[in-house]
Order: sequence, then C-alpha cells, then structure tokens
Amino acid sequence: MKDRYMAYFEKTVAKIFTRGWLYSMALLASTFSQANAQCTIKIESVYVDCSFNGNNNFTAEVLVSWTSAPGSPIQVNVGGQSQLFTPASGSGAYTFSGFSLPSPGLGYPVTARFTAANSCQDFSTADAIACTPACPNTPTSVGGIAWKEIIADGVFDGEPGQPNIKVEAYDCDGQLRGTAFTNADGQWSISGLNSGEAYRVEFSTQQIPGISPSLAGPDNGSPVQFITAGDCSANAAFMEQSAQYCSNPDNAISPDCSELPNVLDWRAYSNGANPFPFAPFAANVNEDRVFWARTTDGATAYAHKVYHSTYGGANAFYLLEMEAGSNASGDDNAVGAVFAFNRPVAELSFSLLDIDISGNAADRVSVQGYLGGAPVSLSSGEIAAGSAVSVLEPYLFEGTAAVDDAADAGNVTIRFSHPIDQLSITLSSVVSANGGGDVQGVGIGNISWCKQPALLAPDCIRIFDWLAFTDNNTSPTPYAMEDVDLEVSKNDPFGVAASSAFMVDNDFTPQGGHRGFWAIGMDATAPNQYVDNIITFSQPVSQLSFSILDIDQNDGQGAPGLAFQDRVSVHGFLNGVEVELGLSDIIAGAGVQGGIVSILSPNDYAGDGVVANGASADGNLAVRLLQEVDSVVIRLAPGPDSPDNPAAQQIGLSDINFCICRPAPLQIGDLAWEDANGNGIQEACEPPLPNLPIALYDEAGTLLATTLSDAEGRYHFTRSGTAGESWLADGQLQPNTAYFIVFGSDADNPEDRYLLLNDKLYVPTGRHVGTGSNPFMNDSDPNPENLS
Repeated sequence: MKDRYMAYFEKTVAKIFTRGWLYSMALLASTFSQANAQCTIKIESVYVDCSFNGNNNFTAEVLVSWTSAPGSPIQVNVGGQSQLFTPASGSGAYTFSGFSLPSPGLGYPVTARFTAANSCQDFSTADAIACTPACPNTPTSVGGIAWKEIIADGVFDGEPGQPNIKVEAYDCDGQLRGTAFTNADGQWSISGLNSGEAYRVEFSTQQIPGISPSLAGPDNGSPVQFITAGDCSANAAFMEQSAQYCSNPDNAISPDCSELPNVLDWRAYSNGANPFPFAPFAANVNEDRVFWARTTDGATAYAHKVYHSTYGGANAFYLLEMEAGSNASGDDNAVGAVFAFNRPVAELSFSLLDIDISGNAADRVSVQGYLGGAPVSLSSGEIAAGSAVSVLEPYLFEGTAAVDDAADAGNVTIRFSHPIDQLSITLSSVVSANGGGDVQGVGIGNISWCKQPALLAPDCIRIFDWLAFTDNNTSPTPYAMEDVDLEVSKNDPFGVAASSAFMVDNDFTPQGGHRGFWAIGMDATAPNQYVDNIITFSQPVSQLSFSILDIDQNDGQGAPGLAFQDRVSVHGFLNGVEVELGLSDIIAGAGVQGGIVSILSPNDYAGDGVVANGASADGNLAVRLLQEVDSVVIRLAPGPDSPDNPAAQQIGLSDINFCICRPAPLQIGDLAWEDANGNGIQEACEPPLPNLPIALYDEAGTLLATTLSDAEGRYHFTRSGTAGESWLADGQLQPNTAYFIVFGSDADNPEDRYLLLNDKLYVPTGRHVGTGSNPFMNDSDPNPENLS
C-alpha cells in the first residue's frame, strides 16, 4: 500500500470546464495588494540588505510603480519610517532607499500611497533575516545551527535552517557575554569569549511567533545548553506550534533527481508488440512497476503497440490509432491509454508525437495526471508544443496542419513539475462538416521519471491505493494505515447492486483515466432506487480527497434499454454531523470531450448527455474535504433524465488520500544538576546529576514511566517507544493533563525532603528564581517547601 496525496472546485447548475486548484499550492508572495480597480500604485519589490560588524545591521529599499498619478506625492512607510517622493510624470517607477530596520524580525509593515485624499494604497512586508557568520572554530568562539523540524524527532536529517533564533551566552557568574541571531541557514556564532571557559547558551523564539522548541533527540539539545568556548556544536531544533501533528514520516525530505532517470523505453520491445501482453499487464523499470490499461472502442488493430519507425522524429513509440469519428462535439469515439505507477514519481516527462491533421480529421489529445486519485493540473510552463499544434488548454492539444512523420512540428513535450502516480492520454477526432472516416494516430514517446522518492505536499499525505489489491477483491478493507482503519462498505436497500460492483477493479480496462479503482454499480428498476458506498475511518482524518470516476449519460441511441443517467451525491460527516462542502471543494474533470458533468449543487452531480471515454477525465468529479471527517457517503442513483427502468450504471471511486493528525507531540523534563551555590539557577560551572532515577505518575498516583538522567543530567518523558524511557504500557503525554515527577527512588530517600545519589544527600533549592532574558528556562521548578 502506498502512502500518498490530493486536490479541487465548482458552480451551481452548470458544467465546470475550468481547472481549479493545483496540487502543490506554493503561494509564497512577497507582496499583496488591497487596491481597488482604480488603484494606480504598486509595490513591485521590497529588498532588505544585512551587514554584520559584530551586530546585524539592516537597510531596506522599496521599488514602487504608478500610473495616472493624481499629482500628489507618494509616501512610503517601512517599519514606522516614512519617505516622500513627488512623481514628475503620470507613470513611472521609483526606488525608495535608506530605510533601516532595528533588529532581526519578520513582517515589518510596508505601505505605499498617494497623499491625496481617498487615493489608493498598496501593502507589503519586509523580512529582516540575520546575517550572522557561521562559527569560525576558534578557541574563543561558540556556535552551531538551529533548524526547522519537519518530523519532530530531534534528528537533523537535511531539514532547512531556522533563521532569527536569538542565542545568548552567559558565563559562570550569570553575566551575559554575547548575543547572536541565526542566519538564513540557521547558523550562529558568538566570538570574543574566554578560551576554555564554560558558558550557558539559551535559544529563544521571542521574535518569531508561532514556533517553539522541538522534542529533544540525538541531534537536538535543550533550549538551554552548557558548552565550553571553542565548541561549534550547540544545535537546537524548532517546530511550528500546532494543536495537531500531521507529518508523514515516510514522506521524502527532498527529491534528488541528479541520477539518470528511470525510463519506459519502447526500444526494449519488439516492433509491432504489445508491451504489456499478460496479466497483471505491467512492466518493470528497475525498482518501479508501471501498470497499463487501455480503451479500444474505435481503435484500429494497430493501436496499443510499439513500433520502430520514424514518427514525430522519434525512432520508437507507442501508438494510439483510431477511425475518425463523425462529429467532434459530444462524440465519445476516442482511444486512450493509462500508465499507473506503484509509487508517486517526480519529474515525469514524455512527448506526444505527430499531433496533426489527417484528411478531414484533426487529432485532439488530452493529458491528465493524478496523485492519490486527485487530478494534478498542468501549466503552460510544463509544456512545449510544436508549430503545428494548437494548445487549447495546458492539458488539451489539437493538430492544425499535416506534418511529415520525420518532423517534430506536431509534437508536444510535457514535464510534470508535481508528483503523479497515474497518467492518462486520450486521442479523439475533430472532423469537418463534410464527414470523416480517416485513420488518425499519435505516438507516445519514452516516459521517464526520477528514480528517487517524490516529495509530496502537504507532507502529511497518506494514500490508499486500489492498485495494491488484486482484481475482483471484494473485501480489501478494513485496512490499517498508521493505526487508522479505513473501511469501504455498501448500503443496498433495494437489492439492486450490480454483481460486478463493490469490488476492486484492477484489470486493463480503465475508468475515468484510472487503472485500479473501486467499482460502484447498480441495475435499478425504478427511478427512486439507489446504492450507497460508505467510507469510514476509525478516527477523524483531515484534507480528505478523491475522485468520482465516469459520471455520464447514455440516451440509448434509439435503444431505450441502454439509456441511463448517472446521478451522484457526496456527503461527509464528523461524529454524525454533516461537514459542509462548498463550490471551491470540487472540480469537474475535462478531457477530449470538454467535460460532461453537470453540477447541481456542491453535493449533487449528474451526467450531461454523453458517454465518457474510460481513459479520459471528462466524466470525473474530484472532491476534497478540508475539515476533519470520519465518514463519507457516496450515493449512485438514476438521474432526472433517466428512463423509468434505466440500464445498468457504474461509476468508480479513485484512490483516497488524506492526512492523519494526532495531538502534537509533548515532552516534559529537562535537567537535574547540583546547585553548588544554592540559588536555584542553572549556571555554567555547576555539574549535572547523571544516573538519577526519575519516575512519571498520573494525577491518580499511577506509575506511568521511568527513566534515568543521562551523563549531562538531561531527562525527558515523551511516549512509549522513545529511547531511554521505560513506559509500563503504550501511551504518550496528553495535553491539559496533570502529571507528577518523582526524583530518586523511595528506597534511597531517607526522608521526603532528601534525595540520596552516589552516597551524597541532596535537597531541592530555590524555585522559579531564574535570571537573564529567559528566566523560565534556567530556573528550578520543585518547591522545596511543598514537595507533594
């Protein structure tokens, strides 16, 4: 079972042809505008420069453009500082410079406006990122790195640096001896210290709202650490504050596609051969498997085979070939192929060959990628079309002229910048008014993709993949994914469920451009009958998305017994309460037929007069539920235009992707030390207390876990399975819950007030008497006057 991700859109009582939102939504803009339609001023860019001369010094400049200036000056404000400039012309641009920012920080406000009354203005922000140098490894310096954890495990495994963390160094007398801020790569250093002297180093996040120290681990020390001058390994990890922890530890940190890619190379197959001749209709490409499905209605005997000849300038290709239809509008005559991968793949690329005009028919080709059942949209920057190809949409291409087989003018090269796990390609015809009958064909060139794991977004994505199950499997669920059970079941109150439905369909006949789906079907005998498919989760999941495949309609073409119209509804629930779907949560598919789903409401959809081709996205509707849900009901019923006794109907349910979110990981504990001067402050020259037995109890006095302080006096309680922690049962710390910590063992404590360790008696010192900028980080917490 592959763990993977999602995407969607809508509009009432209308066909939706528009591509909605993309998978990976990188909405990182440096500026934003709140100007109205008459606004004539714009902040083009904000640049902040940092220089370091023992301290970080920041200067800022703002590039502003305008048109139709009203004759008044332009005023720009940066972080409370203001400058004026009077334009000499009605339109132009000017750089405001000389602003200074006082300290490292994010989100200093920037505004630009005409000073005339009621003039518009533009807004942006300035980020002052420290430029502290990395640790120089001298005997009088200290330093290290701070990083932003993606997985809260205290392990540094290539995660990005965290800038602007404040670091302070205190000597053995508690005097502040240096301050630094981490730079853009998370590096920091403080110089000018005394060689060989010990220091207390404190990391704080007071100038970066929304983040906090991550869990302690092999590479991550406490926010308070003790080091000696000359040490450049004082490192600390930080994570975003969140009520939930949703990251998927199996998701790659970042893809490395520097090696030669995997290639489905048609030269490896004999001329005229079907490259996928036997069940399970798959090809092995190094460690990956590529599964295949195809449609054959209208296909010639030469289709779906490999040929070694020149086509679109290539010398080997996979052929899609068909008899041209009689009408471009609404004609389901098309031929297509689906290539499905056993994992999400990055940087998939290929070429469509020889999209042109043959006789009276023009080739029309659609391309659609999917990830975890959700459509992955193409943009214009991901395609390169030849001169004889019209790009109708980034996913839809049409020939405009006849092209010689040796030329590449009819080619389109496509490279998906976002990961996909399924690829569908469909060929149809656009035929002139005087009829068709010509044979049409296009080639598919070699398909290549990155060998390394793909980085999925969001990083919490898990994917339930029907491709992992055998064809006709009627009981693939319940299926456990990280302790969450997913189950798919049916409700058939009228006894009309089709015998071929409510099972895995994983053969070489695609539906909705998918190889591998869950079939939902019925053979109703009356308009009011229906079947339900119910998806349930053993705990709530978030960002759930999937596609309903092949919502279409058949008018019977003169045979009433073949007529039907699919009507589908989708409703999500959490604890029995419906979770609202909006128009922005759904998107209707579009392929060679331009989309054939009518959206009656955000929850209700129907086929619109046309039978969808199995390789095309035309009859699909993608759904996402951003809020948490624990169940979804998908209902298939006859549509309003169905006959009283409709023909058998079938739709498909795609792969399902979602995020599993748990309470944010919690941790308690820190440091046990010998307070030599008894002031209750962790000071640099005071020794730790190693091998101290420590126990965790709940509020009722039940022992939950035990541990020992390590060589540096550190101890923590987190959850069962954490190294160094011995839990009596599986569990973890829960938020808003009281716990008790007991230091030492009862057998070694002669009185409640004292603790015996290594033949020495200890007593708690002062409570909550910390010092410096972060007193709560360096104080002692037990109350020596009330130890219960």
